[in-house]
Amino acid sequence: MLLSAEHLSINFGSRQLLEDVNFYLNEGDKVGVIGINGTGKSTFLKVLAGKLEADAGTISRNPNVQVSLLEQNPPMEDDATVLEQVFLHFPKEFRELNEYEAKSMLNKLGLPDYEQKVGTLSGGQRKRVALAAALIHPA
Repeated sequence: MLLSAEHLSINFGSRQLLEDVNFYLNEGDKVGVIGINGTGKSTFLKVLAGKLEADAGTISRNPNVQVSLLEQNPPMEDDATVLEQVFLHFPKEFRELNEYEAKSMLNKLGLPDYEQKVGTLSGGQRKRVALAAALIHPA
């Protein structure tokens, strides 16, 4: 088992989004999370990725599993360069070890100017920077 959530309950303010949910992910599984707006899909994924805590229940991850999440509207630092934004939430040592890979990925995503300020990017370019940041960490 790569990831499991048992008896998960999530509230958003006073609104119950999920109640007593069980979820299991095994190697090779392909899963889609679908539902109408406001039903807790993104919140559920943030809990699985460890970005939010559930109100109840347990999450178990295989020790070799890293869950990464590309948010719909990722927070960006307008004054950061493209390369700085990719590594914004990582320690300096991680950047030193992975800068070549990040530049290669940014090139493939059509962002060859690593010194361009994030605040000057279009919405699509910003999303590609966020995608590079999500992919640079093995997940």
